[in-house]
Amino acid sequence: MDYKFENDLSLEEIGLYATMLNEDGANFATAEQLAALSTDNVEKVKEILMSLLRKGYVDKVNDVYIVNRSKADEVLSW
Repeated sequence: MDYKFENDLSLEEIGLYATMLNEDGANFATAEQLAALSTDNVEKVKEILMSLLRKGYVDKVNDVYIVNRSKADEVLSW
C-alpha cells in the first residue's frame, strides 16, 4: 500500500528525507552512501532521490544530494 500525506510524499520518500535530515553524514551524500544507511538497494534509493529532487525536497550537485531544509516543516509536521 502506498500511503500519501498532505505533502504528497510516500512513506519511502519521508523516510529517506528524514534520514538525510537526522543522520550524521546523510546530508551532502551520494546515493551509494545513502543506500549504506538504508535497507534499500542503490537503485531504489536513486529512484526515491529522483522523486524528491523533482518535488524540490533535495538538490543535487554533481553526484551529491543535499536536503532542502525549507521543506522540512512540510515533511515533519503532519
